[in-house]
Amino acid sequence: MKKNGILNGDLLKLTASAGHGDLIVVTDRGFPLPSGRSEVNVIDLGIAPGLPSFLDIVSLLTEELKIEKIIHAEESLDKCPDVISVLKRMFDPDLPCRIIPHKRLKETAISGNDHELGRVIGFIRTGEFTPYANVILGCGVMF
Repeated sequence: MKKNGILNGDLLKLTASAGHGDLIVVTDRGFPLPSGRSEVNVIDLGIAPGLPSFLDIVSLLTEELKIEKIIHAEESLDKCPDVISVLKRMFDPDLPCRIIPHKRLKETAISGNDHELGRVIGFIRTGEFTPYANVILGCGVMF
């Protein structure tokens, strides 16, 4: 029996299958999820308002994955500045951070591919009720 780290089997499978350049989207409750795309994993972890929180899930992912970039919506800077501030403190200050319009973030996430940003392999929806608390994590490589 696994005793620490990520215990959810679906989440473990997603993190174990992530390769260099793959994107994982972590969302609040209101973010639209893709439908009809069998190649993308959708994991809904929300159990109650705020549980688990967006920041809790991102924090767990930073322990499991090498993150080489983060992407968030420019609207997040005004709508949830405290969340974005904590999010950025989780990472090395030199980590590339792309800030794009929320509309493009949604389009990239739902379409699953952006020639410039990469390929989305999974969505993790949290119980977060803070609007615009969404991020795309770009997976890196350990060597």
